Amino acid sequence: MSIQYRAYLLRVWFGAEQPGGGWRCSLEDLRSHNVVNFVSAVELAQYLEQQSAVIAGVSNADSLAAEQKPKIID
Repeated sequence: MSIQYRAYLLRVWFGAEQPGGGWRCSLEDLRSHNVVNFVSAVELAQYLEQQSAVIAGVSNADSLAAEQKPKIID
């Protein structure tokens, strides 16, 4: 059995200058260098749970992905 994993760089900052303020997060996939931005830690956690389901091969991972798309901020 092979071990599957994903490696990310997590960035967290306080977005006081942005509408709504609060903490912001981004994840950079270290393999593909794709960056996903989140407006809350809750969205980050949901995204990581969805990614875990994809790696584990959970049958409803596609429906989870559709429900839990993160909000991309610039």
